[in-house]
Amino acid sequence: MALSKPWMAASGWRSREEMLGPTGKVSPLPFVVSFVAELVMAYFLAGLIAHLGAVSTANGLVTGFFVWLAFVATTISVNHRYMMKPWSLTAIDAGHWLGVLLGMGALWPLNTVALPATNLHRPTHGPGVLLSA
Repeated sequence: MALSKPWMAASGWRSREEMLGPTGKVSPLPFVVSFVAELVMAYFLAGLIAHLGAVSTANGLVTGFFVWLAFVATTISVNHRYMMKPWSLTAIDAGHWLGVLLGMGALWPLNTVALPATNLHRPTHGPGVLLSA
């Protein structure tokens, strides 16, 4: 909540009332979509961590960071540039998703029941080598 006012300003909203629209109520739809999307992200991040070999909190954090940098931060940056949004919004949004992916990466290895089963060998080349040492 500490970044709600800077986020609203960077998004172009002048007031909470303007953001809520004529109903004056918060729609549950964005929260439902966010919840479902984060479940999908967590499942596939867990699969990626398992696929890369050694499942640990450290490897989960590194994998979460790489996924964020390669896919999330780049996508948000491109979208915000086309939408002509300020870099401050990009920093807030990308920072939020960095926290989400680092949290998922750190926590999934602790929940081995939910990790997809894998019988893959340790990687010998590529980014997995860095993660499985």
